[in-house]
Amino acid sequence: MCCRSFPNVDLSWGEYQLLERLGATRLHFSLYGPHKLIIENGCEFLVDNRCGIYEQRPEICRRFICRSD
Repeated sequence: MCCRSFPNVDLSWGEYQLLERLGATRLHFSLYGPHKLIIENGCEFLVDNRCGIYEQRPEICRRFICRSD
C-alpha cells in the first residue's frame, strides 16, 4: 500500500545517497527540507509487487505497517 499510496517519502541525506547508489532515478534533492523519493504511481523499486530494496529501504518505509484487514 505505501509503495503506491503516497506521492513521495522523506529521506535523510544518508538514505538519499544510498538510493542514488542503488540507481534511483526519481529522487528530489532539497536544500531546505527533507530530500524525497518520488513514488507517485508506484515506487520504482517495486518488483513483482515486492520491495526490491527491502534490506536497504528507508526508515519511513520500515515504519509503515501494512495489514490485509
